[in-house]
Amino acid sequence: MGNRRPLHILGFTLLIFALVAGGVLAEAKLQLVIKPEPEELTVEVWTDRGKHDADYYVGEPVRLYVRTSDDAYVTLYCVMPNGRAELIFPNAYDRDNYLQAGETLIVPGGDYRLQVVGPSGREIVRAIATEYPITFPRDWFSQDRDTLQRQIETRLSQSETRWATDWASINVRQGRRATATIKVHSYQEGVRLYVDGQYHGTLPETVELTPGPHELVAMKEGHRVKVRQFHVFGQEQKSWSVRLEPLGKPN
Repeated sequence: MGNRRPLHILGFTLLIFALVAGGVLAEAKLQLVIKPEPEELTVEVWTDRGKHDADYYVGEPVRLYVRTSDDAYVTLYCVMPNGRAELIFPNAYDRDNYLQAGETLIVPGGDYRLQVVGPSGREIVRAIATEYPITFPRDWFSQDRDTLQRQIETRLSQSETRWATDWASINVRQGRRATATIKVHSYQEGVRLYVDGQYHGTLPETVELTPGPHELVAMKEGHRVKVRQFHVFGQEQKSWSVRLEPLGKPN
């Protein structure tokens, strides 16, 4: 009888040790499976006249710009003032919608252009960025905007990928804005044109400028930069023939 008590005490001590050790092991195992939260994916969209409520007249061209925080696949669509939606990008002329982090996607980027068609009112441009490619059927965009929005949200929420959205807006107006048409050309290949700080394209290019001061910059790798100031007073046509001097050549 007297010899059993120490065994009970020892057994109790071993049980406590086993429970404590088991807790430590369980905690260590739990720590091994904890994964850090992935960084949030972000996307930004804007137009060549700003992000919100810039005026565009029916028939005017529009350029869209998109940037993402991480490598992503980009989809652009618009909701017109009458509620009708339309897929903008990717499209038959521009199918590759993969965008690397930090780079700026310009739409249109191929041999086509986007043109404001109306009706008058506020038009919303929405951007969707996903970590992995997700297809949104083209016939979705023939439905009303509320149904379209629900379908897009459902597909995104059911996907196993990070995603982000953003939007921009334009005011569509009837009539015609008094603009100047500037035709910029060069016999040199690969000359890039920037208009008021925004990339416009590779020469030759035709630029529509609204009344007021504007700065056009032409550049090419290995050549001196050319800058031309234009002040537009109304509807007119001008041209600029660009000839860039190679670096190292005396002025």
